[in-house]
Amino acid sequence: MDTTSAVIPARRVAPSDGGVRKVSRAWYWLALAILAAGVLLPAVWGVTSVDGALEKADAFPRAAVPGAVTVTVTDPGDQMIYFTGSGDQSPAALGLRVTDPAGASVPVTPYDLVVKLDLAGDVGVAVATFPAAAEGAYVVTSTGNGAPEGAITVGTNVAMDTLPNVLSALAVMLLSVVTAIAIVIVTLVRGSTRERS
Repeated sequence: MDTTSAVIPARRVAPSDGGVRKVSRAWYWLALAILAAGVLLPAVWGVTSVDGALEKADAFPRAAVPGAVTVTVTDPGDQMIYFTGSGDQSPAALGLRVTDPAGASVPVTPYDLVVKLDLAGDVGVAVATFPAAAEGAYVVTSTGNGAPEGAITVGTNVAMDTLPNVLSALAVMLLSVVTAIAIVIVTLVRGSTRERS
């Protein structure tokens, strides 16, 4: 007995690219998240560091010229002398002298770089530094030989205090941007390779 069998052709099912698209979009979103976090968070970190340093500077001890100011050093290291006011701002004109906790004279070195900051509402200019080798009270005296009008303020180098945090924030930003770009490029290359195959 003859039997007739029907052959049903199998349907070709086109491979779905939905999964590929989802993976690609996920990588793009990851790149965007890294970029956003890597830019915003370090920016906040840098601004906060600068604001904190400026608030610290507002509390630096100060005295009118001529006059004397005492600064208590708890972390030995170079200290900065700032001047706010008008007239000759050189250490010689200000007549700066520094004595350490033992009463010995401490050398004062003119500061050649331009560093300006807000000191309790006044613009302070870094004019000199001196080494504070030990903890204790240092007395900074200004005789005002050059008759400048203003005040001297003594504290740490605010620019150097904030520099490590600012540089670290910039490094994180750069790394985030490079990482995000690398993810996008790799995703595009993989997508292009899959389309060709």
